[in-house]
Amino acid sequence: MDNRMDVLNSRRTRACISLTAYRRNLLYFSEQGAPSLIAPVIKADGYGHGAIPLAKVAADLGCPYLCVGFLEEALQLRYAGVTLPILVFNYFAPETTPLFIQENLTATVYSGYQLEAIAPYIAGGKLRAHLKVDTGMSRLGVKPEEVERLIRRVWEIGNIELEGLYSHFATADDPDSDFARRQYEQFAALRRLYRSSIRYFHISNSAGAQYLSVDPFDFIRLGISSYGLDARNQKRPSELSPVLSWETILSHVKTIREGASISYGRTFIADRPMTIGTVAVGYADGYNRLLSNRGSVLVKGRRCPILGRVCMDQFMIDLSGIPAPEPGEKVTLLGFDGAEEISCEEIAALLSTINYEVTCLISKRVPRVYTEV
Repeated sequence: MDNRMDVLNSRRTRACISLTAYRRNLLYFSEQGAPSLIAPVIKADGYGHGAIPLAKVAADLGCPYLCVGFLEEALQLRYAGVTLPILVFNYFAPETTPLFIQENLTATVYSGYQLEAIAPYIAGGKLRAHLKVDTGMSRLGVKPEEVERLIRRVWEIGNIELEGLYSHFATADDPDSDFARRQYEQFAALRRLYRSSIRYFHISNSAGAQYLSVDPFDFIRLGISSYGLDARNQKRPSELSPVLSWETILSHVKTIREGASISYGRTFIADRPMTIGTVAVGYADGYNRLLSNRGSVLVKGRRCPILGRVCMDQFMIDLSGIPAPEPGEKVTLLGFDGAEEISCEEIAALLSTINYEVTCLISKRVPRVYTEV
């Protein structure tokens, strides 16, 4: 893409990513989890924050590993000059296996049939891999009782370096559940069996790091908490610093009469004369249409409710309580304006979803701007 388009930003809309806040969050969990190390999870383009700049922060801090969802994400980091080890969590077509060897990437082995499918493509190199164990997610992974057979088969194939064994908590965000403890005990038993032959063991995610008092073993796969968001999708702990804020402008200000309707479907009818503003963001930018007539934004440090339906490129807000609003005024969609805040957790609650989804869905149409603030 022509870089001039990035500089232009004609509608003055941007997601601001604080590398300082990201670094602070990683350091906080590094201290809390020591001697275990932090392996940042930057899949889905860093949960919408931008994986490449975050990977460089992680490298500067000496993190031992990065984690991504798919091979393409790992290749994007390699092609950007990121040299840290990268673990790919999910499925990859067997014929793409040579790319793992070529780019020094780590594959997840999660079943016997997958192992047999990739084996013919390893000839001429050595594949680094971590074995995924299903201790209760019922997603990817071999059952604990199948681990011995899979490890023996890996050793028989011969050109696979089985560097790690890992699992994933399903309920670490629920302090009243003992399921995570049972998962942990299953995994700890496997670690006792294989710690002399496998280098890395890891099970802890963000929720585990925040809410479980257990040994996370060699490293913590830190995802949502590294972005300063709560792993339980509730009120953000004061120790965490939100990394992303999102702002735009008022493109238009007008007064409407009592009885005037706003946006598609006329779902909002003014019950009095009102001052309203048009905001230069819509659902094509990842601002969810389900916030229609429900969400709020900040203008001059005050909350302004959304009026009517969110459109593809814009939506309208109530400016009646804002003194002398003008076109070009800053609008905060996520983050602070003065003492007021619109948090990811607040938006997630309105959408009956999780904070992860709020940042992941901010589209590529919104420029990311990286700061050291």
